[in-house]
Amino acid sequence: MSKLGNSEADCEDSFNSNVRTLRYAVADGASSSLFSDVWARAITETTVFGTQDFFTEPDKLIENMIQKARLVWYEHINWQSLPWFHKNKAIAGSHSTLLGVEFKKESSGYSYSTFAVGDTVLFKLQPDGTYESFPLTSPKEFNNTPSLVWSGKGYPIPKNVRMISPKTVWASGTFNSSQCIFIATDAVAKWLMEYGKFNEVRNLMYDKEKLRRYFTNEINSKKMRNDDLTLVILSLK
Repeated sequence: MSKLGNSEADCEDSFNSNVRTLRYAVADGASSSLFSDVWARAITETTVFGTQDFFTEPDKLIENMIQKARLVWYEHINWQSLPWFHKNKAIAGSHSTLLGVEFKKESSGYSYSTFAVGDTVLFKLQPDGTYESFPLTSPKEFNNTPSLVWSGKGYPIPKNVRMISPKTVWASGTFNSSQCIFIATDAVAKWLMEYGKFNEVRNLMYDKEKLRRYFTNEINSKKMRNDDLTLVILSLK
């Protein structure tokens, strides 16, 4: 859902999934940089369709993912057609948060391995309403300067350059049919921590329009910050 007042095309968040490998990724492009929506899509795509295993190759995964994502980002921008004032800003590159998670089938459910750069948050909700969250655990931890994945500089810097790996945090755990996974970009994540309305949201998960109206009301009542919103809910049947 894009920020209220903007068109859906203006949304700078991205969600991608690979059902075959049970990988999911959410990114929140930074509006302070140009083409952050292109960058967010590139990093979620290369995260879920990459060849590295989240459980055994975390360092290689991040390095290879960013390298491939840079090529996707670079090739999807028509650098030559940009007006000069965009060229001057675009050369600085694009930025985005990123959270990726991979699940593996176990005898009693699933194990998972997850990583994050920035303030996109994974919640594991228990039947009694309590939850664990990663990488942030309190609404006080949200700020205006989260860690971000950088695309590297744009044209005329070559596309094939060594990329800088961001500061990445990792976690692992188990997931069963009594639990529910929420993955949310910062505005939704902070609101969930403050108000704990997991079940209300979960009850609306199959009706996108009702959920959109619900979030719109929360934004208009000043409970939730007006921003691009992405929420992914995963459960086991």
